Amino acid sequence: MSGPGLWHATAPPRERPAPSLARDVDADVVIVGGGFSGLWTAYHLLAGDPTLRVAVLEREVIGFGASGRNGGWLMAAAPADLRVWERRFGLASVQRAQRVLIEAVREVAALDAALGLGSDVRLGGAITMARSAAEQARLVDRRAAMTRWGWPAEDLTWLDPTEVQARLGAQATRGALQALPCGTLHPVRLVHGLAAAVQRMGGMLFEHTPASAISSGRVECGDLGTVRAPHVVLATEAFTIEQPGQGRRYLPLASTMIATEPLTGPAAEELSWRDGQAVGDARHLFFYAQHTPDGRIAIGGRGAPYRLGSGLSVAGDADPATTARLEQTLREVWPQTEGVAIEHRWSGSLAVPRDWCASCGVDRATGIGWLGGYAGHGVAATFVLARSLAAQLRGVPDPAGPQPWTLHRARGWEPEPLRWLASQAIVRVLGSADEVEQAGGTARRAHLVHRFTGS
Repeated sequence: MSGPGLWHATAPPRERPAPSLARDVDADVVIVGGGFSGLWTAYHLLAGDPTLRVAVLEREVIGFGASGRNGGWLMAAAPADLRVWERRFGLASVQRAQRVLIEAVREVAALDAALGLGSDVRLGGAITMARSAAEQARLVDRRAAMTRWGWPAEDLTWLDPTEVQARLGAQATRGALQALPCGTLHPVRLVHGLAAAVQRMGGMLFEHTPASAISSGRVECGDLGTVRAPHVVLATEAFTIEQPGQGRRYLPLASTMIATEPLTGPAAEELSWRDGQAVGDARHLFFYAQHTPDGRIAIGGRGAPYRLGSGLSVAGDADPATTARLEQTLREVWPQTEGVAIEHRWSGSLAVPRDWCASCGVDRATGIGWLGGYAGHGVAATFVLARSLAAQLRGVPDPAGPQPWTLHRARGWEPEPLRWLASQAIVRVLGSADEVEQAGGTARRAHLVHRFTGS
């Protein structure tokens, strides 16, 4: 089954769907985009000042984009190339940012419980497996880098192959790096719960309300009406490139996922992976996966072809070659799943800035704010960037202090067809590097593209 995917298919119906805009509305802040970025911004604004009039506009339905199509990892990994942050702002700034992101994982989990968001948060840690000698060496280097950049050394543990098999039922690994805190959740349940919380706080939500024109102080929605507000926020992630003048703001990359039917019988009994761990590997074209509470394995990865002209993955149709590679990986790592049907296949577009560093800010001249560019690391990062943006919009200090994501904005990507040619070359180089490493070789070619792909 293609389309929006597993998470939308298994989320219960919302008790209070939002209407479409039906008249002109005045607000203090209007947010374009009803995903994690937009809803967390609304939440932080209203939590800081319940008297604010906050409107959220969503072209489709809440969570239609990347917020409802991701792997469901609640992780503290920075939405950035940390080498860039360190060069620009210094090591101490990176370490402070990393501590904020680590705490955000716990904060989101606590809010999920306190607000009754119902997203099935399980903080079982993140386990990144090594399936070749090259991957093992990369994980050794990654552990050292993570410690240097502010991750507590006691929360980074090396697991030997026997431990990996005992905890995950995974076969043929050379060990794995475990990082705490991290976990998994049901992303559509989270975004739906967050929307309900914003509504309870007095926020105005409008679905099926496309923004036809965005300018200083107003968002026009065709015949549906206009929302006027001193502050307009673009929380549109990859869809930002559809706005006039924003075509080179982000590179929209497709991330593809598949999910099995619920495992039963011997397959379920042999799979020891039960504690909500987020699981992946250290290949260049890596995979990410979770074992869902209802007994499925949902696994995703990069590598789908980039579309000339920044075509977006809107319908959710998955690239056949990428889904075939994911299914092969699933059977190799968990042979217990042989014969288990793949029930869902889907994809979504994620936004990648030119320097792979997410950012947020407000243009004081126009009152237009933005946040985004998480490059696939947004479930927890949206919480902290939205909090920073909400503080800027309200004119109060950021509770987390000055952060790298508020201090810069990436330059635009190269024009077409240069970025299409580069993206094609990058995927081919990384894919061939994985093949060489799996065969026991050393793939120096991967270093040729590292400066274009983040750390």
